[in-house]
Amino acid sequence: MDAKEIKAHEREVDENFEYFQAIVKELEKTDAGRIALLKDKNVIDIFDDVTDALRVGREKFGEQPYSVQEIASEPAYFGVASYLGLN
Repeated sequence: MDAKEIKAHEREVDENFEYFQAIVKELEKTDAGRIALLKDKNVIDIFDDVTDALRVGREKFGEQPYSVQEIASEPAYFGVASYLGLN
């Protein structure tokens, strides 16, 4: 992955995180503790397990950027490193 691709992935993850922060309180009402799969500032699906969310993300989007986020009041931000498997 070159620098331009990494920057695009970072932008997608950052935008998804900003979107997620705006909707997390609503999601918590029904899905607290579960995992959201996000793409293009949309919740694609919600999972019980992060492994399932990552698997479906890879199946649906391949090498395209996407992100996963635990539905919690204080969401953890991992940036592009979580997508790239650097954590």
